Amino acid sequence: LYPKIAVEVRESISEQLARAVLTDRLDFAIASTLATMPFLASEPMFKERIWLFGSPEAHLSRRVSLKFLSGLPLLLARRNNATRDLVERQMADAGLRLHIVVETDSTQLIEELINAGTGYVAAPYFSLRDKLKSGQLSGAPIEDLTIERSLIRRKDRPVTRAMEEFLLLLRPEMERVRNASG
Repeated sequence: LYPKIAVEVRESISEQLARAVLTDRLDFAIASTLATMPFLASEPMFKERIWLFGSPEAHLSRRVSLKFLSGLPLLLARRNNATRDLVERQMADAGLRLHIVVETDSTQLIEELINAGTGYVAAPYFSLRDKLKSGQLSGAPIEDLTIERSLIRRKDRPVTRAMEEFLLLLRPEMERVRNASG
C-alpha cells in the first residue's frame, strides 16, 4: 500500500525491544507491559495467557495451578524477562518457589531441552502455539496467569504519518489476536 515506507519486524524479549525504542532503533514495538519507564508511552493492546509447555509425553492438557508448577523442573529465561518476572512474582505471592534447572534466552535450546525431557517452560501461548498445534509439544494454560502486551513508543517523539498508517493496519490484527487468545 505504501511503497516508500519500509517495515522491519523484529522478535525479541520486551526489555530489548524497549531499549531499541529508547535508542531510536525502532519507532515502536509491541512488548510486555514493563515497569513504568518515564520516556515511553504505552498503549495496552491485548492480554496473553501464560502456558506451561512440556514434551508430548508430558500429556499436558488441563489448566495447571501454580502449586503444580512449583513441583516441576523449569527452563526459564534469565531475569528481567517479563514472563519470568511475572511467574516469579505470582509464585512468591502464593508462598511457592520455582525449581529452575536451566536459565537461557535461547528459544531453540529451551525447545531441545523440553524434547529431551529435561523440564518444562512457562511461556506466553503464542510463543509456542505452532509447536503445540503440530504435536511437537504438549501444553496447558496456567490458572489466572496472563501478561499484557502494549504498544510502546518514545513520549518525546511525534507519531509520524507512516506510523499512523501502519497502526491503522496493525490495530485490526491486534483485535484478531485478542479474540484468538480468549
